[in-house]
Amino acid sequence: ILVFNEDQMRDEVEDSMNVGKDLFMDLNLSDIHTVGHRPERLAQWARVAQEVTQRYAR
Repeated sequence: ILVFNEDQMRDEVEDSMNVGKDLFMDLNLSDIHTVGHRPERLAQWARVAQEVTQRYAR
């Protein structure tokens, strides 16, 4: 997670969703060593990603 605030996280997920448009997508957070000793950022990213993807769900 190279960004550490929810607005940036949301923007990055929205950018991915806009690129994928109507495709089935798998969002995968794989580079987790960048959480800066704050593992709660993983749960935060998951929550933000779920919020954004729900808006794009059909």
